[in-house]
Amino acid sequence: MLLLKTSVPVDIAIFTVLAIYILYKYATRNFKYFKDTGVPYIEPMPFFGNFASIALFRRSIGEWLRSCYEKMDAPYFGIFVFNTPCMVIKSPELVRDCLIKDFSHFHDRSTPLPKHEQLQQGMMLLQKGREWKETREKFTNAFTSGKLRQMFPELNTYAEKLVKFIKNNDTTKIDIQDCSLRYSTDTLLRSFVGVESYCLDEDSEIYTRMKSAMSVTLEGGVRGISFFFRLDNLIESLKLCFPQRAALDFFADVFQYLVKLSKETKGKISNLIDIVNSLKSNESYTKKFTYGEYRGNSGGQKFVSKEKYAS
Repeated sequence: MLLLKTSVPVDIAIFTVLAIYILYKYATRNFKYFKDTGVPYIEPMPFFGNFASIALFRRSIGEWLRSCYEKMDAPYFGIFVFNTPCMVIKSPELVRDCLIKDFSHFHDRSTPLPKHEQLQQGMMLLQKGREWKETREKFTNAFTSGKLRQMFPELNTYAEKLVKFIKNNDTTKIDIQDCSLRYSTDTLLRSFVGVESYCLDEDSEIYTRMKSAMSVTLEGGVRGISFFFRLDNLIESLKLCFPQRAALDFFADVFQYLVKLSKETKGKISNLIDIVNSLKSNESYTKKFTYGEYRGNSGGQKFVSKEKYAS
């Protein structure tokens, strides 16, 4: 039984055109947002908005944003990530207002908080509103100017190691990304959690895992785009996590082992570890934010010595 015409091909053509039209209207339903509000914007294209080159992995997010930035001569302008309107602020004065004067209206990051991942719900980088504010207040003591100054000797030590590492390799061709990865991993882990990762000495396991997490892959590209532009539905449907799952499991295990070790030995590993232990014993805080114990697949004990931190 035919619904419209006596010809099956004609019926199929009519329904196809109708489906495309409905899909088009749905995909472009917000394209008049900036026009109606009087904000200058880059003209979007159907289905992709201004996001085609990123969605097709032809350009990096940084390159794309720079091209948008240079194209528009205005203190602020609008772009479309698929159908979602987003505003880019160019004016330094407006940026300062958003970060200082009017910060109470702009304190939430656009990065989504995955509902399916328990561990990430406790990450200050991803938290919003009240949770972010209370967590930030608890960890502020680990980042005072005095404690940051105490890190300078460590930074200098690893800077000397970095120079030695570069000289011991081919100096006619330097992989800046690799050197930066090694140096930042060594300094951050040593300064904040007291772990020696040996990235500037050898291709250690921590370096290998970090390099894998930073490698350019299709999964990594989808993950980066989804979190950067807050594509919540895609994150939840694909069960994406930030960062890469293997790296998240590994470093969560290392950190949790250090917290446990510090508590058992009553030794000082780092200010950050001490704060985490104090929070775990703070009943009023744990009642508000209960994230449980994280069970990854890799132990952190091989990277630390229990005797080293024993009192």
